[in-house]
Amino acid sequence: MTTGSLICTVESPTMPDRSPVSALLSGRGRRWTHAVGWMAFYLIIFVLISEMRGWQEALFRTTFNFAVLIGIFYFNARILVNRLLEKGHWGAYLISVLGLLTVLSVVRYAIEQFVAGQLLPQQTPQRLLIASFVVYLLVVLLSGVYQLLENRHHAELKAHAWEARHAEAQLSYLRARINPHFLFNTLHNIYAAASLQLPQTADMILKLSQLLRYVTYDAQVYALPLDLEWTHLERYVELYRMRAGGSINLNLVYDRGEGTPWFVAPMLLLPLVENALKHSNLEFADDAFVDIRLETTSDVVHFCVRNSFDPADRQRDAQGGVGLENIRQRLHLLYPNAHTFSAQAHEQVFLATLTLNHNLDAEYATAAMPVG
Repeated sequence: MTTGSLICTVESPTMPDRSPVSALLSGRGRRWTHAVGWMAFYLIIFVLISEMRGWQEALFRTTFNFAVLIGIFYFNARILVNRLLEKGHWGAYLISVLGLLTVLSVVRYAIEQFVAGQLLPQQTPQRLLIASFVVYLLVVLLSGVYQLLENRHHAELKAHAWEARHAEAQLSYLRARINPHFLFNTLHNIYAAASLQLPQTADMILKLSQLLRYVTYDAQVYALPLDLEWTHLERYVELYRMRAGGSINLNLVYDRGEGTPWFVAPMLLLPLVENALKHSNLEFADDAFVDIRLETTSDVVHFCVRNSFDPADRQRDAQGGVGLENIRQRLHLLYPNAHTFSAQAHEQVFLATLTLNHNLDAEYATAAMPVG
């Protein structure tokens, strides 16, 4: 914590694509896209040919043409695009496509002329060759575009999966840094009480055991009820009161709004309170204070911590940045586009405010453990 003014607002990482295009390019959506598309195409070809030929010949011609088009589509997509075009072999890709289309057009003409019988009325060999080549080229273009889109989509999914694993690893690291720091300060308070042989030492140890349960069990899940986080915050503050003794200006207010109960990521509020108590001069100045206020509505959680501090105490200042930076990073990972966090120091008052706009409610309701 430093004097002056420090305001930090964290921006959020990009979230995975949930668009209809994404649904058509992966999983069951991709299979259904291919199946429905080919079925519709088969019916269109059959209807067009059956208007000029009998249904039996139309069925034969449709099946034959359909098999050729499917072969072109997937050979170009899975082999030519993936092995040549995606690897930058443009020349080899163009030569392969032109050679494939030329050979297939000639074969199509030969089959039409010598196996299937005479050509359709007004259909010359040149027209048949050109029409076959154009149709096959359109299929190649379609399959190439589709395969490129699919490849880009899969690359994005892999990137998002890597980001998720990286974020989870970073969260674990941040928790490992927050929790021992929190417990160290609590043990220091109990040690001070024991050294003074205060009668409340046993009660402090009991409260510490409850806090240990919170840190080692409850706080390891993704989300907890806000009431549970507040309960353990009160226990931590009570430990501080026991250690400080006498009358100190330390106030807590929880204004519960109506609406759906809030679920939040654990260990977001406690570090802010810990930071305020550590840097305040409650034990050394009569006018020192710490005010802690939590307010909720159906749409937002607002948490505010104000504390006095001594600008001349540079040793405490030097140790204050780690906890706040950890909070910023956790918010960046856990509440993208759904939070604001600011920390300001002005003269001898430090103010930290946190606003959450996303309730981790229903899907994490079973994650909560009862207050012990």
